[in-house]
Parts: sequence; structure tokens; C-alpha cells
Amino acid sequence: MSLRSFVPVARSARALLLLAGLACLGTAHAAKPEPVRNWTHPSLDQFVLAKIAILPAVPVEGGLDICPFVEKRWLSATSGPRMRWLPAVLSRERLKSGGGDSLLRRVALDVLRNGRVDSTTAPAAARALGVRGLLSIRIDLWRHEDGKSEDRTRAVVALTSSLVDSSGALLWTAADRSVYETSENLSQLTSEFGQAPADFDSALVNLVGRWGSIVSSVPASAPAPKGL
Repeated sequence: MSLRSFVPVARSARALLLLAGLACLGTAHAAKPEPVRNWTHPSLDQFVLAKIAILPAVPVEGGLDICPFVEKRWLSATSGPRMRWLPAVLSRERLKSGGGDSLLRRVALDVLRNGRVDSTTAPAAARALGVRGLLSIRIDLWRHEDGKSEDRTRAVVALTSSLVDSSGALLWTAADRSVYETSENLSQLTSEFGQAPADFDSALVNLVGRWGSIVSSVPASAPAPKGL
């Protein structure tokens, strides 16, 4: 092969290697939790969200079986009228009926990639759900690790959650991990039907318990005009 014909081939090979490397990096990034962050819109109390949908959880780790545990715990962490919160199980059904599997898939891909629903998907999802706000949940970690001593184990849970309005504007986002360490075998214990194993549930409650009050603080209705 002449040098002139070898150069384009070499360039093509380098390009393929670069693309392969980027694909690997993208896969690694999707499976790795983002750095701890907690951001709240400075004017959060000026956004009025009469109804907020808790979207189906998206697992990076742990599998689909654990999603109902996380979704129910998030719902229990919210406050205010129950009618204000659309549970994830209903969100899943309405997304399917409002746009078929394609809309549900778009929502899941947004959450997997960015930890929230973006501005291209949010309007369609909000219309299908009949809500003004979308609360997303990505499960970044769900695993058992060895504890600090030989007879102890740790349940590790990490979540990324975000709240956007119906236009996709970001109102709140947080990513953090919680660890519950014990010397007891709690992995098979539950305190109610459909709840996660007790050690994971304890770690989970620590996270969503802190975040639920922030999300619930968004006004459900506009303040009454002064002087009335």
C-alpha cells in the first residue's frame, strides 16, 4: 500500500477508535452516579404547580423490580393534598395511553441521560398526564457492601431526582447517596407489603425524607390578591 493511500485508512481507523472510546465513556457515565449536588431555583416559591406527577423511576442499578419501592417512598415523602400528587403507577399508564410506548421511552431516556425530563419532552409528557410539574427519579446505586467490621453490611442507595415544570424549566435537582449499616440480617425484612428490604428502605427514607419537603414547598395555587 502506498503512503498516499495509507493516510486516509489510518485516519478512518483513528476515527473509529475515537468513536468506540466515546461510546465506552458514555456507557460508563450512564452507569456512574453524578457528583453530589443540590440546587433549588431561587424563585421556587413563585412557580405554581397545582398538580405534580411522580414519573416512573429509571434504574441504572438494581433493576426494574426495585422501582415500585422507590416510587412509593417518594410519594410518602411528599406533603399536602394527596390529589396534588399523581403516583408513578398512574403516570406510567397515562404516558402509555397518551403517547404509546414511545413517549414513555422518551421520558425514561431523558431521565437516564440527564437525571430529568428536558424541554423537548416535558410539554408532551405534562399534557398526557394533565399536570404542571414532573418529578423524576433515577436510581444510581442500589447495592450491598461490606461494613467497616467483619460482621456488618451496608445497604447503599444513591438517587438523582429533579423537578421541572411543564415547559421543562428546572426548578430543583439533587443527587446524593445514603448508607445504612447494620449487623443484623435485614435484607429479607419488610414493615409493609411492597416495601423494600428494611436496610435498603432505611437508606432510602434518609434521602427522600430530606427532599420531600423541598418539592412539597412549591405553591399549589397562586396567592390571593392583597386587600381582598
